[in-house]
Amino acid sequence: IASLNAGSTTYSDGAALQELVLGAPAQILTVNGGATAAPGAWLPKESFVSDGVSNPQTFTFAAAFDFATYAALRVDLSISVAHTGNWDLDFRWNSATLGATLNAEMLEIDSGATAVWVVTNDSYFPIVKAVDKDSTVQVSLFFYYNPHDNAMNSGTVTATIPEERRSKSGSFWAESSYSTITNFVFKTGGATMTTDTKIETYTLAYS
Repeated sequence: IASLNAGSTTYSDGAALQELVLGAPAQILTVNGGATAAPGAWLPKESFVSDGVSNPQTFTFAAAFDFATYAALRVDLSISVAHTGNWDLDFRWNSATLGATLNAEMLEIDSGATAVWVVTNDSYFPIVKAVDKDSTVQVSLFFYYNPHDNAMNSGTVTATIPEERRSKSGSFWAESSYSTITNFVFKTGGATMTTDTKIETYTLAYS
């Protein structure tokens, strides 16, 4: 019980109990037309922990996330590092095979500063920069399918650094068509993620 998130509930997948995490404000839990899922709720997919050695480190799904089945993917991270100085946190996905221009618009909350990034050749999206060596970064990444133009699948990111009382939020998108997400890669500059780094992923069904 102590390992469950506050406000969550449990459900059966036919074999064992699973956790259904708390949804967004005003979100209503409903059942889909086939009575096989509850759209509007984030359902757990896979969990990962850092090996404490690799940087960058790739986390690969046992079964790829597919936009044909789900409307969105959420990736929650709690990242700590072993380093003597400040460090940066960056990410990319699908083994850097998008071959596209990647764009991001971010707002840093504590300073009000905005930044627009354009990275090419499957480089990394910068999530946060100059993180203090003693801080832990908490991040939520959301990947969405664009039904009007699947060559512009997009996402949003929210990152908080509790110890530094600052946060960053914004959006990112790739000018490339992709229908699945097989993995994601995180880079922490010259630092290495410690083994207490945890990554939880969730899927959102179509309503």
